[in-house]
Amino acid sequence: MIKQHVLGIDMQTKGRDKRNFKLSLDPIPAPASEKCVQIEGYWIPQGPLEPQALDNYIITETVKRNLEDLVRVVSIGWFPVLLQGETSVGKTSLISYLAQLTGNFCVRINNHERTDLQEYIGCYGPDESGKLVFSEGALVKAVRNGHWIILDELNLAPSDVLEALNRLLDDNRELFIPETQDTVRAHPHFMLFATQNPPGLYGGRKVLSRAFRNRFVELHFNEIPSGELEIILHRRCEIPLSYSKKMIAVLSDLQNMRRGSNLFQGKQSYVTFRDLFRWAERYRLSPQQSSKFYDWDQHIADEGYLVLAGRVRLEEEAAAIKKVLEKKAEESC
Repeated sequence: MIKQHVLGIDMQTKGRDKRNFKLSLDPIPAPASEKCVQIEGYWIPQGPLEPQALDNYIITETVKRNLEDLVRVVSIGWFPVLLQGETSVGKTSLISYLAQLTGNFCVRINNHERTDLQEYIGCYGPDESGKLVFSEGALVKAVRNGHWIILDELNLAPSDVLEALNRLLDDNRELFIPETQDTVRAHPHFMLFATQNPPGLYGGRKVLSRAFRNRFVELHFNEIPSGELEIILHRRCEIPLSYSKKMIAVLSDLQNMRRGSNLFQGKQSYVTFRDLFRWAERYRLSPQQSSKFYDWDQHIADEGYLVLAGRVRLEEEAAAIKKVLEKKAEESC
């Protein structure tokens, strides 16, 4: 409707794919006021560090699309960003990757039900001489120095932590420190990112109020398709593509089993793509075998059982993992 009524583009034209339709716009010129790095056609202010490109960060079609959405928001320069998606879809890693590409110093706070506000703001403590001084927390340092900060699992944080963020998320971008009665105004390069898993699907996650969420620009990340996961695992962990396909198949079967039975209902027994990285790294770091007929299929299965079954508490869950691994081994024979 915006394209039709504001820009005068007829979206009812036959044969036009409305979902993939993009405007042909002129390239955005580089800002003259400060040094910037161009990412996906947008200009991001360069931080104090030297920009670096990570060779082990694999860009697939879905990851590239997520990166484009993120840099479009970050290029504005001051809007806080809330990324929502299931575990291991690359929310935190994408922010860290963008920070390194642009030379920005990035810090991270992992929230939980017992997160103390002092982790954000700071507290009084003795210095080297024994004098009582105020030590600033990670958030205060980031606001003052223009760092990027990631607040992981924000919907796990207690209410007092969320309330302390309200003033910083407003247009004035100020942070009040109750212990010192100081007000810290945000550095122009300061950026705040938050991530969360969908409430209701994961235990302990609260539903953030609409008024609080309206202070953010929200981005929703979908699950990465299996085909792209195979490529990421293959290229990042230097594992044969045939083995990465088997690992992704094991992940898929375990996720389906979790959804369709009483097993795997707790978060601790939920198998993620992060577990597959640990599994694949055991292959990459395994010593070279002198035997020409070494059974690598058995090696992969054994290491997979040690990684995946080692995270569960019930014998029934470990037996289910063993059954899936045996099933995939039989299919490959």
